[in-house]
Amino acid sequence: MAHMSYRPEIDGLRTLAVMPVVLFHAGFTVFSGGFVGVDIFFVISGYLISRIILTDVAEKRFTFRRFYERRIRRIIPALLVVILVTLAAASWIALPDQLTDIAKSALAALLSGSNIWFWTQSGYFGANAEFMPLLHTWSLAVEEQFYILFPIGVLVLARLRLPIGLTIALLLIPAFALSVWMSYNKPTAAFYLLPARGWELGLGAVLASGVVPAIRNRRVREAAALAGLGLVVFAIFWIDNSVRFPGWAALLPCVGAGLIIHASGEGGVVQRLLSLRPIVFIGLISYSLYLWHWPVFALTRLYEADIHLGVGHALAGTALSFVLAVLTWRYVEQPFRGNRMPFSRVARTLSGGAVLATVAAGALIISAGLPGRLNDQALRLVAASADIDRLVDPCQDGEDRSDCRFGPALEPVRYMIVGDSHAAALRPAFDRAVEGIEGAGTMWWSGRCAMLDGAVLTFNPPRGCTEFRTRVMEALRQSPEISTVLLAGRWSYYLTGAMPEERGASAAYFVDDQTETPSEEESQLVFERALGRTLDQLSAMGKRVIIAGGVPEPGFDVPHILALAELHGQPSPTIDAADAQAKERMLEDIFRRVTANRPNTYYIPVADAFCAGERCRLLIDGTPLYHDDDHVAAATARGVLGPLLQERIAAAMQPTAPTAPVCAGSTGC
Repeated sequence: MAHMSYRPEIDGLRTLAVMPVVLFHAGFTVFSGGFVGVDIFFVISGYLISRIILTDVAEKRFTFRRFYERRIRRIIPALLVVILVTLAAASWIALPDQLTDIAKSALAALLSGSNIWFWTQSGYFGANAEFMPLLHTWSLAVEEQFYILFPIGVLVLARLRLPIGLTIALLLIPAFALSVWMSYNKPTAAFYLLPARGWELGLGAVLASGVVPAIRNRRVREAAALAGLGLVVFAIFWIDNSVRFPGWAALLPCVGAGLIIHASGEGGVVQRLLSLRPIVFIGLISYSLYLWHWPVFALTRLYEADIHLGVGHALAGTALSFVLAVLTWRYVEQPFRGNRMPFSRVARTLSGGAVLATVAAGALIISAGLPGRLNDQALRLVAASADIDRLVDPCQDGEDRSDCRFGPALEPVRYMIVGDSHAAALRPAFDRAVEGIEGAGTMWWSGRCAMLDGAVLTFNPPRGCTEFRTRVMEALRQSPEISTVLLAGRWSYYLTGAMPEERGASAAYFVDDQTETPSEEESQLVFERALGRTLDQLSAMGKRVIIAGGVPEPGFDVPHILALAELHGQPSPTIDAADAQAKERMLEDIFRRVTANRPNTYYIPVADAFCAGERCRLLIDGTPLYHDDDHVAAATARGVLGPLLQERIAAAMQPTAPTAPVCAGSTGC
């Protein structure tokens, strides 16, 4: 295998990878697929690093010590600098629990396990992800995990005298199939974890192995390189966070990058374009630029108490990221990467830095995030994130209902609350609402699983939802003493398929046995049909059914945003009432149609308790109404929604009251 000479167009390709990532994270929505730059980096890394490994193995001079020395020189020094600066800045800017999580993520990054850490904490497009300054280190962890396994695999293949390049190429097929399957069934794991990303690095390794024949015809080679550039650019502007990713869509940037690497090395338009000096320079600093940009943006969001960067902050953050990247490349990357510094000195320096970072992170964790920085009001706001009803855990999913009973101790169970986590959050409101009307209560809830009979989500369906619905119905059939069923759920999500905190990601539609083509319009029809089937089953059992309307969803972590605003003297955010009211009107129309001809079935709206005029409130008497980005706090449920539901349920069940009360979330009652 021939030794590889320097190819400036590959540094240019790095620019094509890093700039969309930076601009996408800065909030420039035109680069909707900017996050695919990470996939381009994976292919480049797979090509360059695998070329080194394969050459050394072929020449029988590969050693793990020399290989990992190169990796340490390349990766760790700049990473350590960024981690230490981020911890220092976060200790001033972040809230206590955020600071603790940042410290833990720093430790995970140092141990090349941050992808696993973030997989357990948050989706990449979730609201809290915007405030995680080291979130981007997940991709470094994927690479390092790959380079732990890949050299071992290559050495085994060499020892067995198997064709290395061909074997890797064949393994890409099941690896890619696994990635597609995970993208639809385990989307968060697919985004973060090596099993779904390994084929991208493997694609670069296949190109490095030489198993793909060189393109001899100049015109064909030029066309292939241009096609690759076109695929990459198309992916950057076409893919967005609603696309299942990595999945099939990852073929666009990965195959595009592969074509550029394979076909642009012998002249042509693409090589000349990517070899321009300014483009090459950005590629040279791309690693440091990638490391710095996300902490700069995330820390700015923390300080501004806003998940969105204004244009001014986005431009300033981008400029600052470039300055820090150039300085880090010049004074950290280059000295450590050069062979002038003995590795023993490198190891001592990096070990000292790692110990310092570990001690700093540990100290922050032990000190619970330095809460002394917050005033009393900020501490009260943060504390609201723990205001979760005590029966949420005992009432989830399981068969054992012994701990899920509430109300008068000597009264029999007369009513059941059923639904998803939003139903669980409303339990104190229902408990307050039926005081003096019913006996004791119980609750069945399961995450992202509403009582919509026969409706199935097309994307990332909640495990065991159909079985949960069946168990609930069977429990109700066997409990004739339960006269009332209270239904609640995250209705706007089930109707639109979108979660506000996911910013359009993970859109999911409902289908049932009557669906021909899934779509948003069909999903709404399925919603209505499924709710009707549920109500018919309950009516056949003789149950009275009360459906509580949905609550407005802020799309950001309310206690933390409000506490950050208090800490940094920023204005407190609110919710635009127009969007919340539009969703409520859509739901109201469906609930009215479904309940209109079904006796003993009632729809009770609650959204107007939050929204008045042009804005929806997030606070009452200095206390947050939510404990996260979409669930109401227990105090809100009992103190605000409880009396409202009590009044409206009593009015709805008056003999002269219409079946569906003439009140709506947008107009009040």
